[in-house]
Amino acid sequence: MLVDAERSWQVLTGLTVRPAAPHQEVRTAQEELELDHPLLALRRSEIMISDSNIADAERQAKGSPNVSLGVRRERGDWQQNHIQSVGISVSIPFASRALVSAGSADARSARTDSELAMIQDMRALTAQLHEVEHELFTLEQALPLTERQRDVNHQQWQMAQTAFAVGETDLTQVIMAMQRAQDSAREHQLQLMRQQHLRSEYNQIIGVLP
Repeated sequence: MLVDAERSWQVLTGLTVRPAAPHQEVRTAQEELELDHPLLALRRSEIMISDSNIADAERQAKGSPNVSLGVRRERGDWQQNHIQSVGISVSIPFASRALVSAGSADARSARTDSELAMIQDMRALTAQLHEVEHELFTLEQALPLTERQRDVNHQQWQMAQTAFAVGETDLTQVIMAMQRAQDSAREHQLQLMRQQHLRSEYNQIIGVLP
């Protein structure tokens, strides 16, 4: 499994040499979601695009004033000189409010969808943040206990080895003490790994990029 894990790590990072020390995830001091959160920033940009689309749709529905200029040459009869005249026509559209609203309905619907998506994302992120924060707090309260149990079991294993060396106990007791020491050490290590995972998850939820 170690070989497979190292191969996966190399594919993911592109590195062929492991770091000298394991990476330690540090929980950010930030406790609240900010508006510059990547997902929330995306939703805000979608709302801004929708606003622009609404303005374009309303402008198209209202129409634009039109001015046309023409030159006309005419005369009354063949004995009269030609008269040149310039004609200007102006058309100003008067679209009703209902027509304008209908023209921008799709754009307004898209804006509403973006606003709802932002609210839902905010609620989901907040719920996830509180859940991870609670689990992390509970875990960190338990870590000193698993560490103490690991140390006690390791000490008892050493004492069992000493007792076996002077003939005060048998090999069975030594093996049982060794198993307890290994189990408690493994449990504490798993707790530490879980702590790292929760810290990383907390940072990702709150929007802190690595």
